[in-house]
Amino acid sequence: SCNNKQATATVTENSKPTVYMTTDISPEGLVRVYEAVGREATGRVAVKISTGEPGGKNFLQPALIKNLVQKVDGTIVECNTAYKGPSNGIEATKFMTVSGGTIIATGGDTANDKSCGIRTAGTMTITDGVVYANSGIAANTCGIEMNDFMMSGGSVFVSAADGSNSSRGLQASNLISISNGFLDIKSGTADAQSFGLQGFKVEISGGDVIVVNGDANESNGIWAFEGINVADGTVDITSDGNGIHVPFGSVNIDCTKVTASAISPML
Repeated sequence: SCNNKQATATVTENSKPTVYMTTDISPEGLVRVYEAVGREATGRVAVKISTGEPGGKNFLQPALIKNLVQKVDGTIVECNTAYKGPSNGIEATKFMTVSGGTIIATGGDTANDKSCGIRTAGTMTITDGVVYANSGIAANTCGIEMNDFMMSGGSVFVSAADGSNSSRGLQASNLISISNGFLDIKSGTADAQSFGLQGFKVEISGGDVIVVNGDANESNGIWAFEGINVADGTVDITSDGNGIHVPFGSVNIDCTKVTASAISPML
């Protein structure tokens, strides 16, 4: 309103909005609804989806939205909200496979818990495409967290925000295997730990890996609990502490492939 006058509008029969509804919940049904609207999405198209929350049952199946995303040549964007408790951008309960397209995932801010850009309890496999994973602000931050990380192509950009306790760029509880592609990882500063790339075992046989990790009481560019093997590719590490840290196990590195501030096997 202007000058404290109430604005009024006249609604006629012809000005009523059209509401589209379908009972066909299928990949083809979603495309038909989009086409029925008659407004083509052009330029840089973002497809905002919700992949659900931990403990929920309404997780979107990738096959359901695949045709629509490809038709508009869209980029999947998953953002989260700020609330108490874990806050993850994408939560995959079993596994996650990326074979093309672009994925952008951002975890929400949470005061006392953990925020991850992408988290899966199983294996994350990347053969092609582009992935952007960013954590929110939290006590413990992690760009991507999974059991196993298998990369044979594509590009992955990971960023973990500063954490009041810990900050980890990419964290795998078991194996990290990189044979091709481009991986760029940044972890933030933290009071306790800041790890760029953390895994039980790390195998790098190709591709390009760039790791930058922040300042912390314990700061490691790459932390490999039971060993690291770098046979080919390039690895560039910038760390305020150890470039590569291996508490137990073997260190097999072609030093012509690695640029790091320090290697600390502690055998």
